[in-house]
Amino acid sequence: MPENENQEKGSPRAEGDVRADKPDEDRFDKRVDSLTKSVGGITALVVAVGALAAAIFGVVHELISQSGSSTHSTAAPSTHPATVSNSPTVSQSPTVSQSPAEPQSPTGEVKILSVTPVGGSCAGSTLSLEVDVVKRISGSGQLWIFAAVSLTGGGTVYDAKTELSNKSGLQAATVMRINPTRGTSRELLVASANSSAEFTWLQQNNQNDGNSSWDVNRRDLHGLTQVSSPVKETSTC
Repeated sequence: MPENENQEKGSPRAEGDVRADKPDEDRFDKRVDSLTKSVGGITALVVAVGALAAAIFGVVHELISQSGSSTHSTAAPSTHPATVSNSPTVSQSPTVSQSPAEPQSPTGEVKILSVTPVGGSCAGSTLSLEVDVVKRISGSGQLWIFAAVSLTGGGTVYDAKTELSNKSGLQAATVMRINPTRGTSRELLVASANSSAEFTWLQQNNQNDGNSSWDVNRRDLHGLTQVSSPVKETSTC
Protein backbone atom coordinates (compact mmCIF):
# COMPACT_ATOMS: atom_id res chain seq x y z
CA MET A 1 0.00 0.00 0.00
CA PRO A 2 2.65 2.49 0.74
CA GLU A 3 4.27 1.89 -2.63
CA ASN A 4 1.02 2.45 -4.40
CA GLU A 5 0.56 5.53 -2.45
CA ASN A 6 4.02 6.69 -3.39
CA GLN A 7 3.36 5.98 -7.02
CA GLU A 8 0.05 7.73 -6.90
CA LYS A 9 1.59 10.63 -5.10
CA GLY A 10 4.52 10.77 -7.55
CA SER A 11 2.30 10.82 -10.59
CA PRO A 12 0.66 14.09 -9.85
CA ARG A 13 4.02 15.71 -9.27
CA ALA A 14 5.26 14.61 -12.67
CA GLU A 15 2.12 15.90 -14.31
CA GLY A 16 2.42 19.04 -12.29
CA ASP A 17 5.91 19.61 -13.69
CA VAL A 18 4.71 19.44 -17.30
CA ARG A 19 1.98 21.96 -16.67
CA ALA A 20 4.52 24.29 -15.09
CA ASP A 21 6.66 24.43 -18.40
CA LYS A 22 3.84 25.34 -20.84
CA PRO A 23 3.43 29.00 -19.83
CA ASP A 24 7.09 29.64 -20.75
CA GLU A 25 6.65 28.14 -24.20
CA ASP A 26 3.56 30.24 -24.78
CA ARG A 27 5.38 33.39 -23.83
CA PHE A 28 8.30 32.54 -26.15
CA ASP A 29 5.94 31.90 -29.04
CA LYS A 30 4.23 35.18 -28.42
CA ARG A 31 7.57 36.99 -28.40
CA VAL A 32 8.63 35.36 -31.64
CA ASP A 33 5.34 36.27 -33.22
CA SER A 34 5.64 39.83 -31.97
CA LEU A 35 9.21 40.06 -33.28
CA THR A 36 8.13 38.68 -36.65
CA LYS A 37 5.43 41.27 -36.88
CA SER A 38 7.91 44.02 -35.93
CA VAL A 39 10.35 42.87 -38.60
CA GLY A 40 7.53 42.84 -41.12
CA GLY A 41 6.56 46.35 -40.14
CA ILE A 42 10.14 47.55 -40.43
CA THR A 43 10.46 45.92 -43.84
CA ALA A 44 7.29 47.62 -45.00
CA LEU A 45 8.60 50.93 -43.63
CA VAL A 46 11.90 50.50 -45.50
CA VAL A 47 10.04 49.70 -48.71
CA ALA A 48 7.87 52.77 -48.25
CA VAL A 49 10.91 54.98 -47.57
CA GLY A 50 12.59 53.59 -50.69
CA ALA A 51 9.51 54.30 -52.78
CA LEU A 52 9.36 57.83 -51.38
CA ALA A 53 13.04 58.37 -52.14
CA ALA A 54 12.54 57.11 -55.68
CA ALA A 55 9.60 59.47 -56.12
CA ILE A 56 11.64 62.42 -54.80
CA PHE A 57 14.56 61.53 -57.09
CA GLY A 58 12.18 61.40 -60.06
CA VAL A 59 10.78 64.84 -59.24
CA VAL A 60 14.27 66.35 -58.80
CA HIS A 61 15.46 64.78 -62.06
CA GLU A 62 12.44 66.21 -63.88
CA LEU A 63 13.10 69.67 -62.45
CA ILE A 64 16.75 69.50 -63.48
CA SER A 65 15.77 68.38 -66.99
CA GLN A 66 13.30 71.24 -67.30
CA SER A 67 15.89 73.69 -65.99
CA GLY A 68 18.46 72.45 -68.50
CA SER A 69 16.08 72.68 -71.42
CA SER A 70 15.05 76.16 -70.31
CA THR A 71 18.69 77.26 -70.13
CA HIS A 72 19.35 75.82 -73.57
CA SER A 73 16.33 77.50 -75.08
CA THR A 74 17.38 80.81 -73.49
CA ALA A 75 20.95 80.55 -74.76
CA ALA A 76 19.95 79.56 -78.28
CA PRO A 77 18.68 83.00 -79.36
CA SER A 78 22.06 84.54 -78.45
CA THR A 79 23.65 82.78 -81.42
CA HIS A 80 21.08 84.19 -83.80
CA PRO A 81 21.96 87.88 -83.31
CA ALA A 82 25.62 86.98 -83.81
CA THR A 83 24.73 85.49 -87.19
CA VAL A 84 22.71 88.56 -88.08
CA SER A 85 25.46 90.92 -86.93
CA ASN A 86 27.88 89.25 -89.33
CA SER A 87 25.72 90.02 -92.36
CA PRO A 88 26.77 93.72 -92.59
CA THR A 89 30.37 92.54 -93.06
CA VAL A 90 29.27 90.79 -96.25
CA SER A 91 27.24 93.79 -97.36
CA GLN A 92 30.34 95.98 -97.06
CA SER A 93 32.08 94.14 -99.87
CA PRO A 94 30.91 96.66 -102.52
CA THR A 95 32.97 99.34 -100.76
CA VAL A 96 36.08 97.27 -101.43
CA SER A 97 35.41 97.17 -105.18
CA GLN A 98 35.92 100.88 -105.70
CA SER A 99 37.30 102.66 -108.77
CA PRO A 100 40.85 101.67 -109.69
CA ALA A 101 43.68 103.57 -108.00
CA GLU A 102 45.10 106.54 -109.89
CA PRO A 103 47.99 105.65 -112.22
CA GLN A 104 51.23 106.71 -110.57
CA SER A 105 54.99 106.46 -110.80
CA PRO A 106 57.93 107.74 -108.74
CA THR A 107 58.32 110.85 -110.93
CA GLY A 108 54.91 111.10 -112.66
CA GLU A 109 54.08 111.62 -116.34
CA VAL A 110 52.39 114.62 -118.00
CA LYS A 111 51.34 115.63 -121.52
CA ILE A 112 50.87 119.27 -122.57
CA LEU A 113 47.85 119.18 -124.86
CA SER A 114 47.52 122.85 -125.88
CA VAL A 115 48.98 126.33 -125.31
CA THR A 116 46.77 129.32 -126.13
CA PRO A 117 47.62 133.04 -125.70
CA VAL A 118 45.05 134.99 -123.70
CA GLY A 119 44.56 138.77 -124.15
CA GLY A 120 45.60 141.21 -126.86
CA SER A 121 48.72 142.62 -125.25
CA CYS A 122 52.05 140.91 -125.73
CA ALA A 123 53.66 142.52 -122.68
CA GLY A 124 52.68 140.55 -119.61
CA SER A 125 50.16 138.52 -121.59
CA THR A 126 48.91 135.21 -120.30
CA LEU A 127 49.11 131.74 -121.76
CA SER A 128 46.40 129.16 -121.09
CA LEU A 129 47.55 125.55 -120.93
CA GLU A 130 45.62 122.30 -120.95
CA VAL A 131 47.57 119.37 -119.58
CA ASP A 132 46.91 115.69 -118.92
CA VAL A 133 48.53 114.16 -115.86
CA VAL A 134 48.86 110.62 -117.18
CA LYS A 135 50.53 109.38 -113.98
CA ARG A 136 50.62 111.19 -110.68
CA ILE A 137 53.74 111.13 -108.50
CA SER A 138 53.64 108.35 -105.94
CA GLY A 139 54.05 109.91 -102.52
CA SER A 140 54.02 113.65 -101.84
CA GLY A 141 55.92 115.01 -104.85
CA GLN A 142 55.17 118.21 -106.76
CA LEU A 143 54.55 118.90 -110.46
CA TRP A 144 55.53 122.31 -111.87
CA ILE A 145 55.23 124.03 -115.26
CA PHE A 146 58.45 125.69 -116.41
CA ALA A 147 59.24 128.20 -119.11
CA ALA A 148 62.70 127.41 -120.47
CA VAL A 149 64.17 130.55 -122.08
CA SER A 150 67.36 130.57 -124.14
CA LEU A 151 69.79 133.37 -123.29
CA THR A 152 71.45 135.54 -125.92
CA GLY A 153 74.93 134.75 -124.67
CA GLY A 154 74.18 131.05 -124.47
CA GLY A 155 72.60 128.79 -121.96
CA THR A 156 69.04 128.40 -120.69
CA VAL A 157 67.17 129.56 -117.62
CA TYR A 158 64.24 127.63 -116.19
CA ASP A 159 61.51 129.81 -114.74
CA ALA A 160 59.16 127.99 -112.34
CA LYS A 161 55.74 129.30 -113.40
CA THR A 162 52.96 127.42 -111.62
CA GLU A 163 52.31 124.22 -109.71
CA LEU A 164 49.94 121.53 -110.95
CA SER A 165 47.86 119.28 -108.74
CA ASN A 166 49.48 115.91 -108.14
CA LYS A 167 46.37 114.14 -109.38
CA SER A 168 45.86 112.17 -112.56
CA GLY A 169 43.55 113.56 -115.24
CA LEU A 170 43.01 116.76 -117.23
CA GLN A 171 44.00 120.10 -115.70
CA ALA A 172 44.05 123.73 -116.81
CA ALA A 173 46.79 126.19 -115.89
CA THR A 174 47.91 129.72 -116.75
CA VAL A 175 51.43 131.02 -117.33
CA MET A 176 52.51 134.68 -117.40
CA ARG A 177 55.01 135.79 -120.08
CA ILE A 178 57.40 138.35 -118.56
CA ASN A 179 58.21 141.25 -120.91
CA PRO A 180 58.13 139.25 -124.14
CA THR A 181 59.19 140.80 -127.45
CA ARG A 182 58.16 139.86 -130.94
CA GLY A 183 59.84 136.74 -132.17
CA THR A 184 61.06 135.60 -128.77
CA SER A 185 60.23 132.06 -127.87
CA ARG A 186 60.23 129.75 -124.89
CA GLU A 187 59.64 126.08 -124.30
CA LEU A 188 56.96 125.04 -121.84
CA LEU A 189 57.53 121.79 -119.96
CA VAL A 190 56.62 120.01 -116.73
CA ALA A 191 59.11 118.76 -114.13
CA SER A 192 58.63 116.85 -110.88
CA ALA A 193 60.21 117.37 -107.47
CA ASN A 194 60.46 114.86 -104.61
CA SER A 195 62.66 116.38 -101.89
CA SER A 196 62.36 119.29 -99.46
CA ALA A 197 65.44 120.95 -100.99
CA GLU A 198 63.79 120.85 -104.43
CA PHE A 199 60.53 122.23 -102.97
CA THR A 200 62.44 125.16 -101.44
CA TRP A 201 64.23 125.93 -104.70
CA LEU A 202 60.88 125.89 -106.58
CA GLN A 203 59.35 128.44 -104.20
CA GLN A 204 62.36 130.76 -104.45
CA ASN A 205 62.45 130.39 -108.25
CA ASN A 206 58.76 131.26 -108.56
CA GLN A 207 59.07 134.24 -106.19
CA ASN A 208 61.92 135.64 -108.35
CA ASP A 209 60.11 135.23 -111.68
CA GLY A 210 61.19 138.17 -113.86
CA ASN A 211 64.19 138.96 -111.63
CA SER A 212 67.17 138.57 -113.97
CA SER A 213 69.67 138.85 -111.10
CA TRP A 214 68.40 135.50 -109.83
CA ASP A 215 68.84 133.78 -113.21
CA VAL A 216 72.20 132.44 -112.10
CA ASN A 217 70.32 130.14 -109.69
CA ARG A 218 68.13 128.60 -112.40
CA ARG A 219 70.49 127.65 -115.15
CA ASP A 220 69.24 124.04 -114.83
CA LEU A 221 66.36 122.13 -113.22
CA HIS A 222 68.30 121.86 -109.97
CA GLY A 223 67.85 118.07 -109.73
CA LEU A 224 64.19 117.95 -110.84
CA THR A 225 63.03 115.38 -113.42
CA GLN A 226 61.46 116.53 -116.68
CA VAL A 227 58.25 114.50 -117.11
CA SER A 228 56.75 116.02 -120.29
CA SER A 229 57.85 116.77 -123.79
CA PRO A 230 58.50 120.51 -124.31
CA VAL A 231 56.04 122.64 -126.30
CA LYS A 232 57.54 125.71 -128.06
CA GLU A 233 55.63 128.99 -127.84
CA THR A 234 56.62 132.15 -129.78
CA SER A 235 55.47 135.71 -129.22
CA THR A 236 53.87 137.19 -132.33
CA CYS A 237 53.81 140.83 -131.31
